[in-house]
Amino acid sequence: MRCAIYTRKSSEEGLEQEFNSLDAQRESGEAYIASQKNEGWSCLPDRYDDGGFTGGNMDRPAVKRLMADIEAGKIDCVLVYKVDRLSRSLLDFARMMAVFEKHHIAFVSVADLHERLAKANERARAIRSEAVQIEGEAFTRDDVAAALGKFGATWDVLCPREQAAVLANLVKRVDYDGAKKTVAITFPLDRAHDAWQGTD
Repeated sequence: MRCAIYTRKSSEEGLEQEFNSLDAQRESGEAYIASQKNEGWSCLPDRYDDGGFTGGNMDRPAVKRLMADIEAGKIDCVLVYKVDRLSRSLLDFARMMAVFEKHHIAFVSVADLHERLAKANERARAIRSEAVQIEGEAFTRDDVAAALGKFGATWDVLCPREQAAVLANLVKRVDYDGAKKTVAITFPLDRAHDAWQGTD
């Protein structure tokens, strides 16, 4: 996978520094490519840096060279630090994505990817924590009944689909009837009552 890193900064301020914003953006891309080395990813040596150019149009030398190299079949993947580095124009971005799709170019926004992964991991941890708590507290007949009782008024305001999602942590089977707006809960026979019916 031949990877090109595109960087951009709207103003020229700070570009004279030995390590500037463009370098930082490229470094993040290089780090991600390195993490995918086992998948066959490699970083192309050519730099596509637009320093002092707005992302509101395509009149940028590096982005033009990037698109030309894509058309020439020299690139398999384009990485940016954030999506707005590639373009701040929805129309231009859509046109570029059409070219990417035509030439089967993968597109990675490193910062946005990290943010999504962080949110996914946070949610996964919360789900695991809740599941462990439920598992530890609610796996006998009495404990399941007590766990259901803990929902109180909060449980009453949940719609059947939400009730099904909560109870899925405790039960053997959940059946939701959208037409009747009912949810049927089947508990393991050795842990709770055979069935529980609820309506909104």
